[in-house]
Formats: sequence, structure tokens, C-alpha cells
Amino acid sequence: MKRHVFMIIGPKVMRCGLVLIVIGLGFTILTGCEQPLKENETLHMTMFIWPFLDVERWKGINPEDGTSWKKERGDAICWLSTWEKEQRFDKDGFPIYRKERSTFLPLWSTQIEESEAFINKKGSVLVFPYDSRQRK
Repeated sequence: MKRHVFMIIGPKVMRCGLVLIVIGLGFTILTGCEQPLKENETLHMTMFIWPFLDVERWKGINPEDGTSWKKERGDAICWLSTWEKEQRFDKDGFPIYRKERSTFLPLWSTQIEESEAFINKKGSVLVFPYDSRQRK
């Protein structure tokens, strides 16, 4: 029975259909899927290539002071890496706060927190930790 269906549809049509399905799924995965918005969010996007890569992005506006923010969180199991990023901007779009955390197991980890006055960096390379705090 399988042979008859395959011969009726034809091998070229089957291959073209499979290629189109794979391209469509790849495009959907790489561009992401929009999620339902929560309070103060303007964008909530999820991108994943399970089990290799998972990225989630948020954007929003704080109504009380008019500042906007962007957040990103992701992990990549194929190169054992995780990251989190957060940025805040004033009403004119200038950055006022930045926080980043990234880890590449088992080699290094980094955490950067930057405000208008200070840059604070923490992390470790293998088993050797470091800490740096600088004024701008």
C-alpha cells in the first residue's frame, strides 16, 4: 500500500513538500514566536531549536517614569553556554543601566553591572575569581 501511494504522488513532489516543510519550520524557529504580553510589555518573543538553543526576549515600558527596558535570556546546550542581558533606557532612548551575565561551562563566567556612575565586573576563569569596580 505504501508503494502505491508513493507512486501516485511521485517522488519529486514528496521531496519538494518535505523541503518546503523543513524550510518553513526553520524560518519559524529562527524568527521566533510571539508570546502573550504581560503587564508593561510591548514584546515577548521566544526562539528555540530544541534541544540546542533557547532564547527569550522581552521589551517594555515603565508607565510611572517613562523608561523603557529590554531583557534577553538564553542558553545553548551545544556549547554549554547561558546568558542574561538587561538594559534600561530613559525617555530619549539613552542607556541608563546595563546588566549582563554569561557563562561558558566549565571555563568562565562573567557578570557586568553598569549604571550611570559605576561599572562592576565579576567573574571567574576556571577556578580563579576576579572582581573589578570602576567609576565612570
